Amino acid sequence: MNSDNFPPDSPDLSVVVPHFNQPQQLAHVLEDLLGQKSVRLEVLVVDDASEQPCDAVVAAFQGRGLCVSLLRQPERRYTLAARLRGMGEAHGRWLAFMDADDGICSPTAYAQAVKAADAAQTDILHFITLADKEGQRRSWNNAMPFHNSALRGEEIFRTWLAADCRAHSVWNKLYSRSLYQRLLSLDHHLPIFRIEDFYLTAHFLLLAQTYTPCDIVVYLYTPPAGTHLEKAAARAVDAMRMYLALPDRFTALGLPQAESRRLRTHLRKLTVLNSGRMCEFLPHTASKDGESVGIFEPEALQRIRRYGGARDFFLVLAIANASNARKLRDILHRLL
Repeated sequence: MNSDNFPPDSPDLSVVVPHFNQPQQLAHVLEDLLGQKSVRLEVLVVDDASEQPCDAVVAAFQGRGLCVSLLRQPERRYTLAARLRGMGEAHGRWLAFMDADDGICSPTAYAQAVKAADAAQTDILHFITLADKEGQRRSWNNAMPFHNSALRGEEIFRTWLAADCRAHSVWNKLYSRSLYQRLLSLDHHLPIFRIEDFYLTAHFLLLAQTYTPCDIVVYLYTPPAGTHLEKAAARAVDAMRMYLALPDRFTALGLPQAESRRLRTHLRKLTVLNSGRMCEFLPHTASKDGESVGIFEPEALQRIRRYGGARDFFLVLAIANASNARKLRDILHRLL
């Protein structure tokens, strides 16, 4: 819980904003943060070795009085590393994440959220309602509530598992300093490229002692534009790596064996799902004279290999095929 003693000038809230090649969108986010009233903000923009740097954008908002720092990654390390880097530099009593193409619904949204988090003395305050860029309330599967009342201790992670691991987006929540500092104390060397929200949310929910949902509308969300071969490949490898590593890690951190098995089952399904999406893209990569190329087209393989070696993709396909073989066997048994 957020019971630490803080210096009187500590920010109420640290907001970590990963950035990659979106300087115009980032300016809109920083404009929303500059307009927040009645809350002391610290903004940490983590630039992931962008080809379109955001130095001028950040400098302009520094000149307008926003407490914003720019942290540069020396090479592209993707969003998980950016979030962890920003978290490591944060000083706020509370922590929030924003994506560079999203926004905040009102000038008092974060002030209301911090007030609610302080009153609840919780580890996680979850905004269970989102709005789109037109201000309309909406739900999204990865952000929707997994529970409508406060939870404590082991029931937090257990309830999340029972809800099929919904609400695994990190950006629609506040986290206490004691919680994010504890997360930072763990080893995070597992390479994760595209499912960083699930990875971080699983850790936050496992480590939290208290979870509180609230109906304050804070976050303006922009749905993703879609997926492509490289994203699907990275998500498949991410899911496989988490399937192999996280259940044992969480058991060592105190998660009961039954919940570890349920987590492994969910991550296996995630591996199978993203393996299928990856394979759907392979026959439809760039072609000559308008004709689609074969599944082993060298350029496509080169693009997906940036996320892992041959062993990684062998494991992804082995896990997916073993799961699909069991399904086919069960179907045949029912038919025969």
